[in-house]
Amino acid sequence: MLKAGASSPLVLVPRLTGDRDVAELKSFVRAHATVTLALERWCRLTGLSEASLTADVRGEVSYVKDPPPEIAADLRLRRAPEGYPIERVLLRRVELRSGTIGLVDAENWVVPDRLPSSIVHDLDQTATPFGRLIAELGPTRIDVRDIDPSAIRSALDAEPPLFAQQAVICSGDGVRLAVVRERFLPALIGEKAEKNRPARNDD
Repeated sequence: MLKAGASSPLVLVPRLTGDRDVAELKSFVRAHATVTLALERWCRLTGLSEASLTADVRGEVSYVKDPPPEIAADLRLRRAPEGYPIERVLLRRVELRSGTIGLVDAENWVVPDRLPSSIVHDLDQTATPFGRLIAELGPTRIDVRDIDPSAIRSALDAEPPLFAQQAVICSGDGVRLAVVRERFLPALIGEKAEKNRPARNDD
């Protein structure tokens, strides 16, 4: 599944192979710096969609006064002597879509004071995916792990996800910018993706 590429030290080509579909997708996603980049490449390589990826914001983008303890811990939030966080956290719930196809629903727990004001504005006012907004910061993902899909509040509960994961998003210089939780939807390995998958090359 791993292919050497001229523009990157490692390029993964999706190969959908029956009961390995989810494992292939998970490996592909986790080989990329952001899910935004992974989804754009997955859609292009499988022929699933040529449309640009957008973030359909669900509900209001809002500040959370007291985020869940595990989120606060992963973000390394600074706290007052009394114990409450003194850094704000912004919660953005989205469905990542390529055209009309829903691919991922997600929660972005973002520390706005660690981001340029222009990015914070666009988080609230545009349908731009978080990964694309922070691309200029050289993001990386750390502490990536599987989670229970029920940990993510979603408007799409009628469609059980393939898997769910959580990660900490850092800037290129190691600043923790956000915690993201994501549920990957069945359309990613649906009939069209299977039909148009790239030819396998095991050489």
